[in-house]
Amino acid sequence: MLTKTCFDRCMNTLLIFGDIPVDKEKNKLFYNLMKNDFEDKEFSIISEDICKTETLYGKYPTPKMFYDRKPKDKSNMVLILDGSFYLDDSMPEYKEYLKGTTDEEQLRIWKWIMDNKYGQEVSKDWIIERIIQFRKPKETEWLSDNGLHLVDVIKKIEG
Repeated sequence: MLTKTCFDRCMNTLLIFGDIPVDKEKNKLFYNLMKNDFEDKEFSIISEDICKTETLYGKYPTPKMFYDRKPKDKSNMVLILDGSFYLDDSMPEYKEYLKGTTDEEQLRIWKWIMDNKYGQEVSKDWIIERIIQFRKPKETEWLSDNGLHLVDVIKKIEG
């Protein structure tokens, strides 16, 4: 958790370098927003980076400046490399989304990810989005007003 002392020191430094008057009410709002999302060391590094790379034009830094620099959660990331990235329905994080897919469909999704993201880190959520994107829609039967099975009608038109 971000301590008030660290927050005040970092924010006041940013404001002094940006020639911005300190607003105690804004500082209080900023601190309440960020206190549970940052640690002291992390916030100090981010504040230093903002000092060195941003021009504030006499305005307070935006919360986005801090959150964009916050390191991503590595536990949710997957490195796409041979031998380190697998995709099958035995994996708990993908199992629910791969239900009903064949081995060939799983291989097709895996190959596409390998071809397009090889050597990169992607989030597990991104992989789940690709699984959903590549899955064939499940067939459902609807009865029309006249009792026809619409799936059967569609199959006859296509076939």
